Amino acid sequence: MYILKKIFLYICITIFLITYTYAQKMNMINIDKIIVSTDNWTFCEKSSKKPFVPFGVNYMPGWSGWAPDYFGDMKWDEQKIEKDFITMSQLGVNVSKVVLSYMSILPDPQFPDKIIINQKVLDRFEKMLEIAGRNNIRLIVTLEPSWHGFPKWFKDNGLHYGQYPLDILSGFWKQFAKRYIGDNRIFAYSFCVEIELPGWNEPYVVTEWRKWVKENYKTIDNVNKAWRTEYKSFEEITVAGYNGLNSPDWKKFPEGTDENENKTNDQKLYDFLLFREYIAFRFMYTQTLAIKSVDPEALTSMGFVQWNPILRQLWEPVNEGPFRGPEFNVKEMVKAFDFLGIHFYPVFPNGTDEEQMRYLEIWARYAYSGKPVVLEEFNASPPDKNAWWCRDVIYETRNCVSGWLVWTFQNTEKSDNITEVCGLIDAKGNRTKWGLIFQKLAPRVKTWKLKREPPVNIVNIDKKWIFTSSDYSKILYELVKDENLKPIDFRMESNKSIDNFIMKKELRKE
Repeated sequence: MYILKKIFLYICITIFLITYTYAQKMNMINIDKIIVSTDNWTFCEKSSKKPFVPFGVNYMPGWSGWAPDYFGDMKWDEQKIEKDFITMSQLGVNVSKVVLSYMSILPDPQFPDKIIINQKVLDRFEKMLEIAGRNNIRLIVTLEPSWHGFPKWFKDNGLHYGQYPLDILSGFWKQFAKRYIGDNRIFAYSFCVEIELPGWNEPYVVTEWRKWVKENYKTIDNVNKAWRTEYKSFEEITVAGYNGLNSPDWKKFPEGTDENENKTNDQKLYDFLLFREYIAFRFMYTQTLAIKSVDPEALTSMGFVQWNPILRQLWEPVNEGPFRGPEFNVKEMVKAFDFLGIHFYPVFPNGTDEEQMRYLEIWARYAYSGKPVVLEEFNASPPDKNAWWCRDVIYETRNCVSGWLVWTFQNTEKSDNITEVCGLIDAKGNRTKWGLIFQKLAPRVKTWKLKREPPVNIVNIDKKWIFTSSDYSKILYELVKDENLKPIDFRMESNKSIDNFIMKKELRKE
């Protein structure tokens, strides 16, 4: 009798597990795969070809603190996450961006030939994926380097510049993406919330810089001729421009009088910024290739805030050292992705609402290079104004973006940034004014047939000038102040070292 009971119990458990697994698979099947449409501007369901307009949120729950670590041991709370996703579904969210930090999913130690994914965090992510699927919400899965600190395998091996970290990240993505092949609950993969490229004169930067110069100039004579220098070997070459610590000196010296000053049209400085642009691209494209090697249909993307060549930071200090430089140029970065995410905050100095909106439109149109552009972060403060501003943003950008993800899901107290006041729900879980408007907009926006307005004019940007000049914002100011501004696009010289890198990778595939 005891044996029969045991067999019966075993059969029941087996049936439950099979049924549960089948239900999860059906959940994956019932949510269609989202792909880029044939117009290369919008998204659609792969099987039905039904248009899909991303309308969602960055998942930053207040209960997880700042910066959020909802997958961490001290924060994970399945019940709260379930409740949040139900709320998101009720608000009309169809895409949510979630964040896995290096420290949580890839803790030390890591080795290129032995990638150890934190199983606890992976299990929690899968639980979130189940919850998202039940609520018909797709996830943008973001792997964030800097939140909660850099792990040693990244920090001690050259950060974004090092091959060792790239090998680890490639190994991680091959495992991770392979695990979720065909899982339509994942909308896309992303490699950073907002990328910043640390490092200026550190040894690992100098080493990679010299390699880049040698690859692109071939001989030291060619270098000296272009830079008007007298180097005897590539090993003597130093970095260009300021050292990343004294950017306020820009205001103390007329342009070109300080040895660390940003010099307009200086070839060495321009090359150094092209090198940094190349490093940023290599960091992202290598990860995209790793994902595509196991899941060619997976979408990749990344979010870029508006600090770009003609849109760099407009307050003091002028360029905040290397961290807010022009090298995160979306005209180049887009080559690594299936679609582009852009972030925008209305920070044009003393700008009217109309000028801030033109600033946003210029940014969105600058970001376009033949692929969808999703406004992946936007918001403002104070809260009352924020609600109407965000509503207007959605209406005003429907002819220049392919979807919207608001920052953020919930007000996060003591975050020391806009996240304190710009959520769809407040810290207590009640809908904010913006949340109520968002909920009304959602069913309407998701039926829009988006079409990008063609340009009336194309602006040719002098890349060398815009990268090296301290007067880079002149073009932006002129455009923002133009009350009769018509739709424009932008054209800029391509980074040949990036194009060569792509070509080499393509040849290896063949």
